[in-house]
Amino acid sequence: MPNPGLDNLTPEPRYGSLISSGDIELQADIAALEAADVSLDARLDAAEAQLATLPSIRPRCRVSHSVNQTVGAGARVALAFDTEIYDTDGIHSTSVNTSRLTCVTAGLYTIKGHATITMGAGGGQVNLEIRLGGATFLEIVFGVIAGTVSEGWDVATDYPLAAGDYVELCINNGSANTITITATSPWRPAFMMRQAGL
Repeated sequence: MPNPGLDNLTPEPRYGSLISSGDIELQADIAALEAADVSLDARLDAAEAQLATLPSIRPRCRVSHSVNQTVGAGARVALAFDTEIYDTDGIHSTSVNTSRLTCVTAGLYTIKGHATITMGAGGGQVNLEIRLGGATFLEIVFGVIAGTVSEGWDVATDYPLAAGDYVELCINNGSANTITITATSPWRPAFMMRQAGL
């Protein structure tokens, strides 16, 4: 027989409410993940755009010279370089101003130079110098070479260069004798600069 009391009872929506609540939370989690994904994509796009502005190979140049050079007593000479080992940014010319490494892309550069110096009889003081713009000395290594001997010297510095700045490797002969910058391999003079960075 029908039971009016039981027929009028409404089941409690216990499980239905739990599922509905869980769906809402899950949808909120999905929305949050999608928003985070969009944010990550935007940051990745920005990083890729920034990387695209960087040169694939950082500017760098290394040069050498194939012929002995002499420096008279009391003279200062910017060494010439006729051989490019590498040059990724048009930094050096073998036909015009061959003593210069000229900055094309502004930045902080590591600059290094090497020379093997042969002193005439008597010895004396010699400077190996990195010179900026024909006037400013960024780094100087000096010493006394005694007698008719050959010595290999190195000089290096880090310096921020603007586009158009140029550097040279100079010998300042403070002795009373002519000195020779040896070009015999592997003691050839070398001059290089490269943009600092990763």
